[in-house]
Amino acid sequence: MFGILTLASPFFSEETLKHIKNIPGKTWRAAIPKNFAHLTRDEMKAKLMPAPQLPKTMEFATSEPNTAIPDAFDFRTAFPKCVGEIRDQQKCGSCWAFSAVGAFSDRRCTAGLDAERVQYSEEYVVACDTHDKGCQGGSILYVHMFLKKTGTPTLKCTSYKSGDGNTKSCPTKCDDGSDITLTKTKSYRIIELNTTLMMEEIQKGPIQGQFFVYEDFTYYEGGIYQHEYGEMLGGHAIITMGWGEENGVPYWIIRNSWGPEWGEHGYFRIIRGTNECIIETAAACVEVK
Repeated sequence: MFGILTLASPFFSEETLKHIKNIPGKTWRAAIPKNFAHLTRDEMKAKLMPAPQLPKTMEFATSEPNTAIPDAFDFRTAFPKCVGEIRDQQKCGSCWAFSAVGAFSDRRCTAGLDAERVQYSEEYVVACDTHDKGCQGGSILYVHMFLKKTGTPTLKCTSYKSGDGNTKSCPTKCDDGSDITLTKTKSYRIIELNTTLMMEEIQKGPIQGQFFVYEDFTYYEGGIYQHEYGEMLGGHAIITMGWGEENGVPYWIIRNSWGPEWGEHGYFRIIRGTNECIIETAAACVEVK
């Protein structure tokens, strides 16, 4: 009985929080997130996906930018009408779909393809992309292959239903019974180990990224995250929205899919330029026209 209780006990603990808070020189604040406080270790890990594969080389690529790279850029202030709401993947490891579709939705807005920002359906991608594994994770390469070949409808047509952690069947009709209209991307490319190209691309619109999630990241409340403590729990895909510097520490601005109550109102910042938790190893950029 004691073993069962241990397995079902909450993942977060005041003891771990105290340890993280006492680490000297941290550039970020730790707390137990209120909406996650009840989660077990298995439930927390269910929000993640298998750790992404690293490229064979870990040398940073270099390139000359085609446009001037400013010291700071924030998509939220540059294109305020094209910023989507913070989404919540809930109990499903569908971050790969949320981040790809979120960046796609943002970029269609900045390109003027939609009169106003339209949220496209993550559910359709989770349920219908057979190269990926639904709530058990996916690839930032395969998901963009799917969006280019097949596409996805709007969220209004196909709402999110896999939040309980169970991947649903691929829908053949919109929620209201009408025919599904799919919108595709034009193309995509993967940037590996090149912060210059990442910043150049973000000025056109957000890009999809991925990183290793360690135990301490789940305690993130605000500031510029750097890994300090704990084991690696899995991989996570996110949307990189911009960059900046605070007190001499350079950072990326990241949009997460864990709801608006988490972190910095659904966002987090992570140190830039050192490939922290492989955040700069690979990024996916979608072209919409």
